Amino acid sequence: MRPSVLLLVLALAGCSTIQLGGPLGEPDSAAPALPLDLLWERDADGAFGPSAAQVTDRYVVVGTRNGDVVVINRETGRVEGSGEFGDSVEGRLAVSPNGEQLYVPTAEQEGGVVAYDVRRGRRVWRWLDGGIQGGVVRLDAVVGLTTLDGRVVGLDPSDGSPMWERPASEAAQYHAAPVAIGADVLVADDRGRVVRLDGATGTERWQAEVSGPVYATPAVDGDAVYVSTTRGGLVRLDAATGEAVWTVQDEAPLRVSSAAIGSDALAVGFSDGTVRGLDPATGEERWRHRGDGSVSAAPAWIGDRVAVGTLDKRLLILDGATGREEWSTELRGRVKSALAVGGGLLVALVEPRHVVAFHSAP
Repeated sequence: MRPSVLLLVLALAGCSTIQLGGPLGEPDSAAPALPLDLLWERDADGAFGPSAAQVTDRYVVVGTRNGDVVVINRETGRVEGSGEFGDSVEGRLAVSPNGEQLYVPTAEQEGGVVAYDVRRGRRVWRWLDGGIQGGVVRLDAVVGLTTLDGRVVGLDPSDGSPMWERPASEAAQYHAAPVAIGADVLVADDRGRVVRLDGATGTERWQAEVSGPVYATPAVDGDAVYVSTTRGGLVRLDAATGEAVWTVQDEAPLRVSSAAIGSDALAVGFSDGTVRGLDPATGEERWRHRGDGSVSAAPAWIGDRVAVGTLDKRLLILDGATGREEWSTELRGRVKSALAVGGGLLVALVEPRHVVAFHSAP
């Protein structure tokens, strides 16, 4: 094939690898100000799992159920790179501290995690010993992951070799992503068991039981761990001991989203279409907003306001003190993935396969 024809074929096919020539950039938590305006919308060519997009000061990174990872320029919405990693990327991605390695979990039976060098555009290592639904977490000393067959594994970040493994028990499965508490890993399974493990050794520090299966990723804030269940429960645990501080339990067996943590409040979505503002210290309900569509995706705070995506194709902004609706817009599809805020953007993953970024209206 002549070089000119080859270049044309490559251009038509699009970018088939992630080779950025530099790191993904620093995590950026800057939120946009109201009113919001659409900045860009990008077709990711695949549906999304429940996890939010990764937003840095340079890029928006998403995984799809087609097994692809797509890297999008934060300012322009241009796709800077895409790569195929497996049959389905359901869970949360992780990034190394220097921003040069991306850890991609795959959920198929023969799945696992791939460490990928985004600067050079090459695979560093892969561990293929179990499908990962929830995602991975990267600490200084370990890459922590949970598998669908109920194991918790710690991998060496340098070569992917297992450092420790916690075997499966009681046929539990992990659907929620593991989260970091300092240098430790926190996991929660569909039997309602929450465990804090030493990140370096996998040694159990404490174990707690909550009143229902856990599918939503726990939220951590200092000395507090907030765990949501599929049976209408939200529990605050003491991060140091695992003791329950308070429990909120709805009368109906509702699915509860991950808690969004604000400066002095929590915002939580429920499958009955309500979003509730709670006092972090007591769990007392401060306000309740009822919409037309179920809320399964984790909300996100924008300063003192709460952004909410719904299953009736709406994006709402609520007053964080009262729950009063201040702004809304209609989207092309349902929102089932957690919202992300960063780099002055609000990023929503919208069915069937679109990444939508809003910024402050000029």
